[in-house]
Amino acid sequence: MKDRYSLIEDILEVGIYLFIMSMFLSKGEAVRNILIFGNFALWLLTLKERKDLHLLIKPVSVLFWVYTGSILLSVVFSIDPTYSFFELRNEPLKPVLLFPVIATVMSDEKRLKRVAHVMFFTSIVIVLIGYYSYFFHEIDVLKPDTAIMHAWHNKFARYLNTLLPFSFILYFLWKRPALRILLFLSICLSIVALILSTSRGGYLSFFSIVVIWALFLSRKKGIN
Repeated sequence: MKDRYSLIEDILEVGIYLFIMSMFLSKGEAVRNILIFGNFALWLLTLKERKDLHLLIKPVSVLFWVYTGSILLSVVFSIDPTYSFFELRNEPLKPVLLFPVIATVMSDEKRLKRVAHVMFFTSIVIVLIGYYSYFFHEIDVLKPDTAIMHAWHNKFARYLNTLLPFSFILYFLWKRPALRILLFLSICLSIVALILSTSRGGYLSFFSIVVIWALFLSRKKGIN
């Protein structure tokens, strides 16, 4: 039984990584849906053996469920309840299926470290696509404009600000100088890409991230 549970946990972990790497792409919606619903179905098979369900009633989780409930409540009072009801297929159905899987499966420290690496790799791919589009497609602002990924500059900046904090985490995980140099160069490329995106909202978000990290580092050295 434990072997089956461990196998499903590993499959769920890989499924989460694949979803993260594909969620920023313009194509592949069918694949993402398979990952979402497939992972949730596998997760249901582990409910009897799972000992981390208490995480779903922690403060952050409660805020998510309250947010989801407010969306459902807004459907009842919307001008067109039928249309709003069918729109629930995207919001909040998919997040509701994803949240319990990620909250429980990724509660392991080793997996959290691995997901930071996945986020870093994903950010590198996104930034390189952005630079390629900027230099070879003759666009005014830096943003991804290819067949596999297309996003407006504001959304591109939002992607970068979502992924950059995970790069900061790797600073504490990577001890070798060569890796830290690689990390520093990649962060610099990402910041320049953010500047060239000309997204004022992106600038503000990045400033907030820097302030939060500065406060964290001023109070605590390293990570547990």
